[in-house]
This record gives sequence, structure tokens and C-alpha cells, in this order.
Amino acid sequence: IGARYIHLADNDGYNAEFVKTYLSNTFGKEGLSTVVKEFRKTAHAERFGDTKRYTFSFNGVVELSKTITEWIGGERDENTAGSGNKHLPEFFLTANKDFREGLLCGLIATDGTCCVSHAKNNPQLMVSFTSTSFRLVREVSLLCKSLGIPAPVTFSKITEADNSSWIVTLSTVYAKRNGCLSKMAHDTKRDTFVNTPVSESPEHVKGDHVPFPEYIRDMVWPYL
Repeated sequence: IGARYIHLADNDGYNAEFVKTYLSNTFGKEGLSTVVKEFRKTAHAERFGDTKRYTFSFNGVVELSKTITEWIGGERDENTAGSGNKHLPEFFLTANKDFREGLLCGLIATDGTCCVSHAKNNPQLMVSFTSTSFRLVREVSLLCKSLGIPAPVTFSKITEADNSSWIVTLSTVYAKRNGCLSKMAHDTKRDTFVNTPVSESPEHVKGDHVPFPEYIRDMVWPYL
């Protein structure tokens, strides 16, 4: 996000088309322009694959950029170009369910992964979100939990810029039960989520409850 432009990384263009339609309907088609730049993995070793960056310029971009920046941060400092300082809007947990589900869809459709792993005999659906902002991944985990989807945060890797990257892994069982990811704007990720079966049998869903003796219960109960 800049003072004159809004950038979106989107290899397939599904999210870019969604954003373009929104900007057109909100600010008008006049003055709206889009520039696409390709980034090849062969020239950028840290990338997972070839990507495209869509840059939007339109009437009202300054006001919208200022508002979005206030909501999600992304300030540049000596450690990051901005991604390490991103966060969710402070009001995200007080928003209604439709907003929170849409927010999760947008996060997974852009900086998330929805794919099928063939590491084991049976293909497995995997849904995750990755960021160098520890605050952001913790907030995404909390967002998932507010929708009834367990989503722990774990360390992912050290990036080429020597920053820590973190990953939020969504429970595909509970993500399927919620179903909101079937509304993603990204066609490939949405179809992968919808068309990959996940067993929802109770015998495959175990809680993370920790048993403790009755005397501990009796000691703690009066203070709960």
C-alpha cells in the first residue's frame, strides 16, 4: 500500500479481479488503471514460484490507502519492508460473523495456502497462513478460533532477509464444518477446499484436554 497505489500479489489474478471490481463499483471506472508485473522464481530464489503483482491506481486511492494503513499497519523499519509489522484491524473480533468469515477467506486467498498433500498414502487437505509478523499470525489464529476453527501457531523458517516466518495451521475438520472457505475469491484454492474430502467422523477428532486429579479440581473450582 502506498500513497498513490495499492499493490496486490496474485499469480492467478482471481483476487485482483475481485479487488478491481470492488474499486470500480466504489470509486468509479474513470481513472482506474491496473499495471501487472511478473516475478520469476528463477530471478528470485526466495519465492515459492512465479508470481504477479497487480498495482491499482484510482480516484480516492490516497484516502483508502490511509484508512487501510491505519487498520492493518505495515510500516517499514530496519527489519522489514512492512510485512513484519502487519496486523488485523483492532475491531476484528467485535465484527459480526459474516465479516470475520470474509476476512479469513481474504487472508487464505492471498497470503494463505490451500492445497492437497500427497506425503502419505491418502491425499490430505492442508490449509494454512504464513507471515513474518508474529502479531498477525496470532491474530489470525484468534480469528479462526472465534469461528470455531482450532488453528495453532508454529515456527516456519528463517527467510532470506533473516526474519522469522510463522505459520498458522487450520484444522481442516473444523474448517469444513464451518464452510466459509468455500466462498473464497481464489478459484483454485476454493475448488481445492470444496472438492477435497475430509473425514468428520468423531473418532478422528480428538480434543486437547489434559486430565488432572479430582483434588486439583477441588482446589481450583472455587476460584473459577
